[in-house]
Amino acid sequence: MGDLSDPFSFSIEGPGDDYFDGIALFTTTNQNNWSMANRLDAVGSDFVNAINRLPLFVEGTGIQYYGDYFTNAQYSWVRRLESGTPQDTNNNVNDFVLVSPNGSLTAGSRTINTILGAPGPENSNSPTQSNATVKASLIDPQQPSTASPNRERDTTPVSNGALGTLTIRRKFTNKTGQTVTRLRFRIVDITTLNSPGGPQADLRALDSVNVSVPVTGGGTISVKGTTIEQPPAQTSGGGLNSTMVVALPAPLGANANVTVQFVLGVQQGGNFRFLVNVEAITAPPPGAQKLGGQRPGKRID
Repeated sequence: MGDLSDPFSFSIEGPGDDYFDGIALFTTTNQNNWSMANRLDAVGSDFVNAINRLPLFVEGTGIQYYGDYFTNAQYSWVRRLESGTPQDTNNNVNDFVLVSPNGSLTAGSRTINTILGAPGPENSNSPTQSNATVKASLIDPQQPSTASPNRERDTTPVSNGALGTLTIRRKFTNKTGQTVTRLRFRIVDITTLNSPGGPQADLRALDSVNVSVPVTGGGTISVKGTTIEQPPAQTSGGGLNSTMVVALPAPLGANANVTVQFVLGVQQGGNFRFLVNVEAITAPPPGAQKLGGQRPGKRID
């Protein structure tokens, strides 16, 4: 891995006050062999374009450069995941968006608007994208996806929901062939504060509790609530790249399912989008070898 300002290995932590110019991944650790042919990926700021510094460290037009530091703030440039998998058009300005938990950042004397959201650092022990093998379905297949209990609208105002709430409920079935020990959902597309696209709904992901809801034909079904992962604190509600976790009552065996709900505060009405990636940690059955890897994306409506 190379860093434009001062190439170094990310086995150590880089200086916290460095300006971000660009970063790249190469197939070799030998700096003499860093070239387009050996480059896997790169992201850089438009400052790199402007001064024509090492085009190895930017793809297309770079992300917007801010000469001042964002002081004492949580924020992240997040790669777009609307399709469920990382977007890579070889044009950084199209592939990354700036998110922060408050929807704005202070850079010197300027205020920079961002999409409401959260950083989501991960490591090799984090849940992996499992859309293809933890399958979503309606909790009541006899009703449309837009009707109760699959989706409900409540106009009672709540914190971060001046116009009430929108609740979406889905059943998730474990088709991994293994035991799911942890399950969470990453918001990969949402109409929220400062989302591009003109007039639209402003939704905020909220914590929710377990409930029981009636289903077609009589009887009820138990639904697990979801909670926004912290840090960072998200006092304005969750947004793009926020993750929501469900507390599994027990490890989810092969072909078992859990029913969950996503409660969204409605700050402003209008057309909306809410898409999540399913992320899971699995444990292989006794005597079996665990299979890893990323899987294709899927939408939830």
